[in-house]
This record gives sequence, structure tokens and C-alpha cells, in this order.
Amino acid sequence: MDIKLSGHQFYYDITSIAMLFFHGEKVNYVRRGSTPLRAVSRLAEKDDRLISFTSIHFRGNTFTSQKTAPYDCDRKNLVKQTFYIAASRATGISPLWGILTGIRPLSVYARLALAGDTPQDIMKREYYVAPQKLDILSSIYGFQQAHIEKRANDVSVYVSIPFCPGKCSYCSFISVSAVNNGGLLESYLEKLYLEIKAKSELVKALGLNVKTLYVGGGTPGVLSENQLESLLKILVECFDTTGIEEICFELGRPDTVTDGKLAVLKSHGVNRVCINTQTTNDKILSNVFRNHTAAQYFSAVEKAKKYGFDSINTDLIAGLTGEETASFCRSLNEVIESGADNITVHTLAIKRAAALSGDRANYVPYDPNINKMLDYAYNKLTSYGFSPYYIYRQKNCISNGENIGYCKGDKLCRYNVYMMEDIHSIIACGAGASSKIIDGGRVERVINVKYPTEYVNEYEKVVNNTEKLRLKWTELKLKRE
Repeated sequence: MDIKLSGHQFYYDITSIAMLFFHGEKVNYVRRGSTPLRAVSRLAEKDDRLISFTSIHFRGNTFTSQKTAPYDCDRKNLVKQTFYIAASRATGISPLWGILTGIRPLSVYARLALAGDTPQDIMKREYYVAPQKLDILSSIYGFQQAHIEKRANDVSVYVSIPFCPGKCSYCSFISVSAVNNGGLLESYLEKLYLEIKAKSELVKALGLNVKTLYVGGGTPGVLSENQLESLLKILVECFDTTGIEEICFELGRPDTVTDGKLAVLKSHGVNRVCINTQTTNDKILSNVFRNHTAAQYFSAVEKAKKYGFDSINTDLIAGLTGEETASFCRSLNEVIESGADNITVHTLAIKRAAALSGDRANYVPYDPNINKMLDYAYNKLTSYGFSPYYIYRQKNCISNGENIGYCKGDKLCRYNVYMMEDIHSIIACGAGASSKIIDGGRVERVINVKYPTEYVNEYEKVVNNTEKLRLKWTELKLKRE
């Protein structure tokens, strides 16, 4: 679709809003009119006021929206508002998150709350967020205020295991097959141990306090018992886990879970595990190339429960290709019954690097069934004593949905909250891992090389990143002193 901007340069923001309504289309910005020009977004000044105007040509008709605001208003939001309204009139779609397109909707809510404003009123009036989504944000904000503390020297450590048994159709993560690359996995772990030791020395030298350790993937469950033993031994030896709040291990697919692996995890202080099935419908599991069954998931959870971990998390995805509302709801019910006390409900995101991205039938800007799934999850989980405790959103989610973590009692994954809401800094190890230094409202990132082969063969880049991180931290420490 061709769009012409006049009086402003909010290209990224207009593209983000356009994708809510015209999912899958490529946005082009033009200086002059084309045939036909799909949309015009104009911002002008008149008598110390700003006028935002949007015109959208769609299916033979033209739809417009205009709004006037004080000169000192948020210009970006003003432009997004009129584009949103015109696009809604054109398509008949009213995305429930309004003009919010960023990854962290809670950050807007928190900023307004800390300023002494009434977040729900402002976000409904100025951001067009639907009441049910505002209720979710209110619940999550209240939960985090009650359970999360913020201290200057706190950090969390993330360790990346970018290997999987196979590639799911919806997956866009940088991961490789552990089945076909056994030699690469061993070489990767050797380099990873070096980085862990180097990063732990940095943590000690800077006097940082590790609050959580998180091993994620990929599918870290592909590691053998011996590999798990070596990895966890190094982690526990390198980082002071005496007062640590959480050691979380994302096993991933249930077909990787064994009694032996669970015993190793438990013996090294892991208190939270993730066993992810995404659905309990065997047909859908096969369709999305997850080569395990629902029975294997239930068996894996039962095994994990025997070892007495503090928390067991399971991920589900709303909107998997071919799955209907009834099937998703049944999956949720069965996961609750399995005993998982932490359930994360994702909305399917169509990523360019995923296998299913090539099928335009998957680009659905609005699907009422997805909203039914998400609403059912919220109502069912809260009725069973679960609380929503963290939220994030992704680009190209079907029906503009969201991802929410729910937990029973205090069974939250603290790492997820610390990382998503920038509560404190993250020290990350492994291919594709992103360390970030939080300095007030400022975030600086140091990102490792993406691919395991590059990580192994060009490890000097990782060494350079560790040194870069040390310099940035030292600079921040001097600034604080």
C-alpha cells in the first residue's frame, strides 16, 4: 500500500498502525500521488493548534478522520489517532489495543500511574485501548507492585541454548537441530562455559547481585544428562546462588524430559522448569511440526511434579494453524488439570523467518475466534486462582493479540518480569543473547553473534562483547558514584 505523509515523519508509527488493519501488505511511502494512493496522513498548524488529518482509500471508497489538539500535545499520538480511526472506518476493525503497538503496553500504564494520573481513563481516551485490556493492565501492575522490588546493583543472568530437536512451523528463533549437529553442540558448550566464567568474573568485579538465572532456548532439554550436569555445575560455581530468588530451566518440548535430567536439575538448585506443549491437540501438534504428543506432555509434567520444583510453567499458543476455539479451550483446561501452576498464553505471531510466513492465509488482522480464546484464557485462569503477572506483545500477532503470563499465588517467573519491564540489568551468555544495562530510563544493549557456528568459529567477537560490557558497566558505576 502506498502512503503519503505531509507535515510529519512518523514513518515507523504509521507503518505499525497500518499493519493492524492491512496485515501482510508492504507499506511504501511516496512523495507524489500514485494510482491509487491508498492513504494520506497530514499534520498541519493553524492558530496555535495542530490538525491531524488522515484519508484512506479502500475498496472503492474513501474514509477520513480529522482531529485538532493543542500545540504542545503528543504529535505522534495525534497522527496515530486519526490514522487508526480512518483505518477502522475503512475496514470495520477496532483493534482492542488501540494505537499501542509497542512490545510493552504495561510501561505506558506504569508511567501514567507513577505520574499520578489515572491510567485507565487516559489510555481509553487517548490510546483507544479497550476496557477489558485496561483491566488486565491494572491487574498486572498491581501484582508487580506487590511482588517486585528494584535495587541498583541487582542483575539477572540469561544463558542461551539455541538448539532444538526440530523446527516448528511458527518458529523464527535462531536455532539449529541438535540431532544433526551433535558435534556443533559440544563445541558450542565449550565456548559457552568460557563466556559464563568471563561474565561471572565481571559480575564479581562490579559487585553485582544476581537475582535470577534463566537457561532458555531453543530447547535446552536437548542437552544430555552429562551436558546438563556440566552446564549447571559451572553456573552454580561461577555465580553466587546463596540468596538467589530463582533458577529457571526451560526444558521446552516434553519429549526431551526424562527422570535423569530432572534429577540433575533438582540437585543443582533449579527451582522452576518450563515444559511447553503449545496445544494438547495431537493433530495440531503434527501440523506445526512439533513431533511429540499430548500424552508425552502430561507424562513430563507428572515426572516434574515428583521432584518438587517450586513451579512448573507451560506455554500455550492461541491461533495455531488449523486449531479452533474449542480445541484451544480444551488444551487450556487440560494444562490446568495437569498441575502446571504457571501458564503463559501466547498469541500466534507471523514472523518472516517462520515456515508459515509464506502463506498469506495466515495474515489475519482480525479474527474474533482469537479474541474468544484470549478472553476464555483470562476468565478461566483467574477463576482457578491464577493471576496475570506479566505481559508483552509482538509484531504481526494474529488479531493484534498479546502474550500474558499467569501464575498461582507467588509462582511467578521473576526473570520474565525483570527482563520485560527493565527492572534491572541482564547479563546474557550464548549465541543471540542480548545483555542490557539499565540506567534509569536508558537501556544500552550488547548483543552476541546470532548463529552457533559463528559463536564457535569467531569466539573473539564474544570476548570483545564481554570487554565492551565491562567498559559500559564501569562507566555507569563511576557515574553513580
